[in-house]
Amino acid sequence: MRRGLSKRVKKHWRMLLAAAALACVLFGNEGFRQLLRNNLELRRAQGELAGLENEGKKLLKEMGLLKNDPAYLEKIARTELGLIKPGEIEYRFEKSE
Repeated sequence: MRRGLSKRVKKHWRMLLAAAALACVLFGNEGFRQLLRNNLELRRAQGELAGLENEGKKLLKEMGLLKNDPAYLEKIARTELGLIKPGEIEYRFEKSE
């Protein structure tokens, strides 16, 4: 006479139990889905932070050039502000399309 369940039946129950546990974790638990959403938000925020850090480095470099490089300062003043030196004559040309 056999005692207990056969190995095949035990294996079947273990697989069924594992599948049920996995289904509970994936579908029955709002916390798991929130964890995934938080992970995606973290990755997005890290990418944004990296972009802002790069922009900050560029601005610091430009600030250093503006403080210490008279030629760069003059270039910016001429191109962005349209300034000219005393005694210079400014020529403007219309762009033809």
